[in-house]
Amino acid sequence: MPVTFGLRVAFVPFIAAVLCGRLVSDYADAGELFRYRLPTKDGRKFEYVFESSAQPAPRSITREEAARISANWMTTFYHLQLGSFEYAEFYEKPLPHWLVCFADTASGPIQHLLFAVVLPDGRIVQPTVSERLKSKTRAAEIAFPIASPR
Repeated sequence: MPVTFGLRVAFVPFIAAVLCGRLVSDYADAGELFRYRLPTKDGRKFEYVFESSAQPAPRSITREEAARISANWMTTFYHLQLGSFEYAEFYEKPLPHWLVCFADTASGPIQHLLFAVVLPDGRIVQPTVSERLKSKTRAAEIAFPIASPR
């Protein structure tokens, strides 16, 4: 009986170390996938940061599916009618994801490019949006969890 108890006590720190190591390795690749700035017509400037700590999923959706999913999400998120499809690129790092880009207009000069990040399983990565406010005395930055310029 004392031998079993001694093994159990010695085994607990080992299990704790293995579990901590597993958590660190699972989230080591998590982080920022894409960042960009978008000015609005009234001169405000927004920064969009797409971050994810999702577990890597096997590449399961096609380029066309990523574009379709992005287009559906973008019209609601950006409150704009999308223009022409520009590109969709698959990136492996830091996590596998599709970066999809649309122009803000279908005809005429492009004013802005709009982006979406789609995970291989078809989930959209919701960006964090921040606005830079400028005043004569200081510049302040306000972060919104899932907001968009109107």
